[in-house]
Amino acid sequence: MRDRLPQLTDRILLGDGLAVSPVCLGRIPDEELPGSVDTACAAFDAGVNFFFVTGDLHWRLYALARRALGKLLRRRGVRDQIVVAAVSYTRGFEEAAVGDLLAELPGLRRIDVLVGGGYYAVDAPRIGTLADAAVRSGARAVGVTFHDRAAARAALARRRVDLAYVRYNPQHPGARADLFPARRARDTRLYAFKTSWGATSNVPERYRFALSRLELDGILVKLRTPKEVDALAAVLARPPMTEAEQRRLISRQK
Repeated sequence: MRDRLPQLTDRILLGDGLAVSPVCLGRIPDEELPGSVDTACAAFDAGVNFFFVTGDLHWRLYALARRALGKLLRRRGVRDQIVVAAVSYTRGFEEAAVGDLLAELPGLRRIDVLVGGGYYAVDAPRIGTLADAAVRSGARAVGVTFHDRAAARAALARRRVDLAYVRYNPQHPGARADLFPARRARDTRLYAFKTSWGATSNVPERYRFALSRLELDGILVKLRTPKEVDALAAVLARPPMTEAEQRRLISRQK
């Protein structure tokens, strides 16, 4: 168990010398309730320097996230202070997705991490091709969002990626049994995604739940407004959940 929860201002090393925050900001939802174009700036001011955007699938859902990132990039000197991960779900067309993203956000100038989206075991042979595309794109790290924990476990064991995103939340806690115990070397950074999935209230507690696991280096989050950034910072100031608290939260989802 952790002695303290990771803080927004903490930094961990990723890939070729990238220093990233344990919280990676992805979508800024704008469907049911309005999101804010100021959210990325607020996250950066609070300590977050790691951002995740799509280059193809879910493009529409990331519209506000791109606008918010564009606003942050207009700040003088900020580009070299942040790390941007671009995800592509179209196998073999990752560089085209990067090109579309750079055209949309000229202030971005480059991507730092190329991420293959939605990988299953059948996609494992493509990781080498993804790594080649990352090099050609100028990325300094390669990552994958895994929809198959067995594939993630194999990638971790073989150290095939710099960053692995895996699903982990109280309704999908299977990584506790079949992935976390296999975690040994820290060469590959492990972030949880879908951490707030299914939550209708008290979303920051879901983030606290995930970050209480020592095996996880960080989490991918979706935040709508600067107030939600503040709420996340506040919950991370609390102690980690005990094992008993984690189990109770899991049991309440059954």
